[in-house]
Amino acid sequence: MTEPSSGRAWANRLTRMLDQVLGSERFPVDVTALALNYSRQCFADPITMVKGAALDGFEGGLFRKRTGKAEWSIVYNDALPVRGRINFVLAHELGHYLRHRHQLDEFLCSQRDMVDWDREDQARETDANQFASYLLMPIGDFRRQLSGQKITVDVLGHCANRYGVSFTAAILKWLEFTDERAVLVIARDGFILWSRSSEPALRSGAYFRTRNIVCPVPEMSVASGQWGAGRKREAVAIPSGRMVSSRSRGRDHHLLGPVRYDDQLASIGSRSARRQR
Repeated sequence: MTEPSSGRAWANRLTRMLDQVLGSERFPVDVTALALNYSRQCFADPITMVKGAALDGFEGGLFRKRTGKAEWSIVYNDALPVRGRINFVLAHELGHYLRHRHQLDEFLCSQRDMVDWDREDQARETDANQFASYLLMPIGDFRRQLSGQKITVDVLGHCANRYGVSFTAAILKWLEFTDERAVLVIARDGFILWSRSSEPALRSGAYFRTRNIVCPVPEMSVASGQWGAGRKREAVAIPSGRMVSSRSRGRDHHLLGPVRYDDQLASIGSRSARRQR
């Protein structure tokens, strides 16, 4: 059987298999069981161990065993505070196994590798992230969860719980296909760590430049959290000109959040709060 040519295609193949065997209400995906059983049945060099360990500075890794046997291990950072992050790490490393194990003998992946889904200089990481996203959160099922719903913290939280992923991963998935001009901003201590814009937001100029620069959260912007303070469950109206860039001025926006998790602040600015089709 010809192997899929991308992480997304691999995820779609496994999704069809899981749907046939377990049905549509099978979530969250048991990545550990899938990695061990599928690799054993399909490949001569299977994954034989999945475990947590101390990985200072890294989220997870994939390693060829040095025992002389053709076997692999997936290791995740056992200090990760959120089970959803661990699930994404496991799926990410499974993606490396399926797509890249013939290129390297080991992969060590950082938090940035897990969230930066479009880095041209990190094609393997982008591919593994796409695999993890589509395996854990199949886009057809994700769309059904949002059908007819107004996007709120609770709605996206439902998706995160259904798929066993972090709240951030659920937002990133939504940003992939929404027709809203929406921007996710992750900040700490008044500075933007990273951000992600939907395609409509990028086209309208709503984005933050954060790569290789120190980017403070603009005062009185949506991302600063000063708009809609205390109203974290529903979207609240924001006057025009308070989004994220001058090109987006002249349009009213809505703020979903800010939401605090760990020691970071997540804000989602959206062009409108209409229901998802």
